[in-house]
Amino acid sequence: MNSNPNDTQVLEDKKIKIKQIPLKVKTAKSPKKIKKTESNIPSFKLLSTIKIVLVILLLLLNTLLIINIAVKKDTNNKNSTLTKEKNPTKVTKSDSVLGNWKTNNDGLFSFQDDIFYWYDSYKYQEDNYYSGTYTFKNGQDALNEMGYTEDDAQKYFGKNIKIENIYSIVLKPNIVYKAGIDTTKRDLNDDSTWWYILVIKDNNKALGYNQTLDLRYELTKY
Repeated sequence: MNSNPNDTQVLEDKKIKIKQIPLKVKTAKSPKKIKKTESNIPSFKLLSTIKIVLVILLLLLNTLLIINIAVKKDTNNKNSTLTKEKNPTKVTKSDSVLGNWKTNNDGLFSFQDDIFYWYDSYKYQEDNYYSGTYTFKNGQDALNEMGYTEDDAQKYFGKNIKIENIYSIVLKPNIVYKAGIDTTKRDLNDDSTWWYILVIKDNNKALGYNQTLDLRYELTKY
């Protein structure tokens, strides 16, 4: 098929003109910066420090409490053991029976915490004595041990005597010195025991009775 030259000319004259569209590129916005709340940082640090200090204090208090409880428990256990081991009838420093009691015939009873001494003469105490251990009961227990009633006590010791001032004392001598010589083997048996009654009238006067030796004394605190 033959093309018409005139048609070609028409097409050339009617060329389509394409209008150019300008390309606009939007400028990208930079991401927003996160504002640091610097004013809150010191407060946070201070709060953390306070919490740490409180935790340390609580730990210290708990440690001290545990140590205190352990010490008290250990002390109570020791006291309990001592109470069981110590003879409950042994004279203690709070008892008025303690001390030196001079007899009306110049003898001397000396009751100390754990030991007693009996001197033939209060003037000569170096190496002329009996010595040993002792236990006691007082008050109603002493009367029961002696087989006395309260009426008996008033009859034998006086109406003004207080029952709590009556003592029943068991003496166990284990050493004897006479004129500087140890005569323990000669003068004492292994089971030597004296039973002694002490009735305190006041702070300075007392009655004494050695039932084993059948000896009675008027005693004065010395």
